[in-house]
Formats: sequence, structure tokens, C-alpha cells
Amino acid sequence: MQVFVTIVFVVIIGMHYVIYRRLAVAPRWPRRVRTAIGAGMVLLVILLLSSWRSLWAPVLSPDAARPLAWVGMSWLAFGLYLSLGLLVVAIVAGVLALRGSDPLTRVRVNRAGSLAALAGAAATTVWGLVSAANPEVTRWTVEAEQLPEQFDGTTIVLLSDLHIGAVNSDRLTRELVDAANAAEPDIVVLAGDLVEGSPNRYGYQLAPLADLEAELGVYAVTGNHEFISGEPQAWIDIWQELGITVLQNESATIEQDGAVLHIAGVHDAMGEGEWLADPQAALDGLPAGDFTLYVAHQPSQAEDAQGLGIDLQLSGHTHGGQLWPMHYAVLASQPMLSGRAMVGDVDVLTSRGAAAWGPPVRVGAPPEIPVITLTR
Repeated sequence: MQVFVTIVFVVIIGMHYVIYRRLAVAPRWPRRVRTAIGAGMVLLVILLLSSWRSLWAPVLSPDAARPLAWVGMSWLAFGLYLSLGLLVVAIVAGVLALRGSDPLTRVRVNRAGSLAALAGAAATTVWGLVSAANPEVTRWTVEAEQLPEQFDGTTIVLLSDLHIGAVNSDRLTRELVDAANAAEPDIVVLAGDLVEGSPNRYGYQLAPLADLEAELGVYAVTGNHEFISGEPQAWIDIWQELGITVLQNESATIEQDGAVLHIAGVHDAMGEGEWLADPQAALDGLPAGDFTLYVAHQPSQAEDAQGLGIDLQLSGHTHGGQLWPMHYAVLASQPMLSGRAMVGDVDVLTSRGAAAWGPPVRVGAPPEIPVITLTR
């Protein structure tokens, strides 16, 4: 975890260095303009880091701190696209320098390019903000010969990656619960990363989950952010108080008109010690040939569950990349971005997630609420 935090910190500092050099210095703006740019960036960095590390907690309530967190985190997405645009301008200016163009021409190019990069980053971020605020319902049909006739037509709503906390509030929780209930599911699966931060500060924001309506039950597993919080058991306790069945390396059997369907779940791959993901324990004792749903936060966890008789794995975690071009970084550690694919002998359906992590921005990976229909 410390290594991850260090890497993120270095990347953030490096991004801001690039922005300042290319936005303020290279165009040779007057000193007062450079000073204003530098001061603005310092303020935005403070908002970003304060929100990321929840430094507002001692003095501001979650609702009071949320606008500050929203601005700070949105700047992270804006800064990403501004950096990419400014790097293109730097390449163009570098080519002109190699071709011997005069300095005044390069200054003009840098000035025009920096303004164009600002406009492009603003347009992309606004588009991403709108996209992130409007999860779409995606529908999937999964056919299985071993599905009992009594479960033919069973519908499952998959909610993952809500990341309720400093940026996403109980208002989002309520909206997602309403959207899930509107689909009239038989089963609701919460595939981890429901939260960000401390349960003492943000736990109340999950309260609307108690209103999820599913005749055959609401089930959940942990995600990596439950472990990043440092208090996974406290979050699990809150979920259970809300009427959610938490699958902790275990399974539950759902009965309907004399037939059964099994749903098993494991902790996230980030868990250690007592929280270690154990697919063998989760699936232990389940009869071969029975239809088995398997819930694991990360699609890559299917690689540890080969040959165990899983009919369908439900996952999240990837966010579909969330911010292009981060898609490529996700694919470096996961076998898929989103949708449905075979991972070895396991059929995996991965949601892009219902919300966003960090910046409330999505570019090229809109949020979704998958509704899965099981058929024979």
C-alpha cells in the first residue's frame, strides 16, 4: 500500500511540473500571469491531496467538505487531459526547434497550443462529468443447461464500485438503489468497492442500501477499497446491519419451488491473513452439476478458481478504465476491461462500475448497472 501511495504521489507531482512548465513557462507569459497560474495550481494541489487523504475530517463534515473534494478530484482528471494536450504542444515546439524556426514563432505556437490544450481538457472533463453522473442499464442474457427450470428467467442486478465517501454521497446511493429496484430483480449482487474512507465518517451514507428489493436476497463481497480503508470488518458490520448477506469465502443456497441455486463469494485479492481470498473454501461442499454463481471483486480472481465448477462469475473493479487512456494500464493487470469473456474455464461478467473512483469523471467508459437474466 505504501508503495502504491508513493507512486501516485510521484505521478501527481510530475503531472503538475509538466503542466506548469508547459502552461506558464514555455509560452513566456508575463510574470503576473505565471504567478497566477502557479498560485492556482498550488491551491488545486492542496484541494486534491486534502480530499485524497481526508484531511478535512477534523474540521468539516462530509457534506461541508464534499464541494472541496469534488473540485480537487475533478482537477485530477482535468490535469490528466491538460498534460496530454501540453505534451503534444511540446512535441510540435520541439520539432520546430529542430528545424531552426525562430524563437518568436515557438512562443506563438506554445501560447496558442497551451490555450487549445486548456480548451480541450475543459471540454473532455465536462463530457466526463456528465457521463459519470448517468449510469446506464445494460442487459445481459446468460444461458445454462444446468439452470433449474424454477430459476429460468431469474434476474440479477449487479452493483459494483459505488465508492461512496468524500465525493460520492448518500444521494448517489439512493439513486442507484432506485435504479436497481426499478429493474425488479430477483437477486442483487454488490461486487465490492462500495465505499471510500472511514466507516465512522461515511458509514451513514450507505443507509439507502437497506431499501434494495430482491425476493431471493442481496449479497455482497469485499473489494480492495474496503481493505484500503483499514477497517474491513467495520464496513462488513454496517452491510450486515442493512440486511445484506456478506459472502466471506463462503456460499449461500437459494431455494425456489424445490430447486436450488448456489451463490458463492470471496474476499478481494488484496486481503491478507484472515481476509485472504479462498475460492476452495467458498465452493466447498457444493454439489457438482448445480448452477453456481461466483462473486469476486476482480475479474482476475477467476484465474484462481479454475476447475471448480463455476457457471458464472460476477465482478467489477476495472471501471472499464474510467479515464482513457488508463484502459491500457488496467489491461496490464486484468484479463478484461468489462463485458463478458471466458477467463480460462470461468465465464466472467465484469461491470464497468456504477460510479467513479477519485475524479467524478469518466471518459470512454460510462458507468453501468448490469441486469443479468438467467435462462435455460
